[in-house]
Amino acid sequence: DAAVDAVVEELKDRYGPLPEPVEALVAVARFRNRARAAGVTEACTVQFERATTRAMDGVADALDDPDLPREDLVARVAEALADVVLETTGSWPLLLHEFQAVGLREPAVGRAYRTLTVRRRDFLAGLLREHRVLADVPDEQVTHTAAMLVMLVHTLSVERHLAPEDLTVDDVRDTLAAAVRSLLP
Repeated sequence: DAAVDAVVEELKDRYGPLPEPVEALVAVARFRNRARAAGVTEACTVQFERATTRAMDGVADALDDPDLPREDLVARVAEALADVVLETTGSWPLLLHEFQAVGLREPAVGRAYRTLTVRRRDFLAGLLREHRVLADVPDEQVTHTAAMLVMLVHTLSVERHLAPEDLTVDDVRDTLAAAVRSLLP
């Protein structure tokens, strides 16, 4: 992290406070460094980032129509999140599990994992807030909804990877649809 800190300080000295997208890149760099130090390969961290980014892109597409009725919104958000769980291949689900486990032993890894998870949650919450269905919902409830959905996607990804016969495609879709339906007003 010393190398990342040095670059951050140099950028701040030259340009002032870092914009949000740059802060996000710094968080990713720290996450990768801590992952590498914990023995996680670069390929795994890249796969983790791509999968979570794909989830947010799918939800953004699902929420593209601000006049979408509630049930259609529920179905689209649930399907976008289910696609991530069902299409994830390779070691990404195990990486989630590993980061959670290593994060308990290694505080730096835990903080890096939490930082990225919180960023995904906040991004998802921002997408949800823009939709009229949630226009009158308090910010903290939207943030809670986003957090629950991100954690559910992580949990289902790990479970699906470890025991696909116990968690069918229909189970994943139904679970996510029920969660989205219960979390949205």
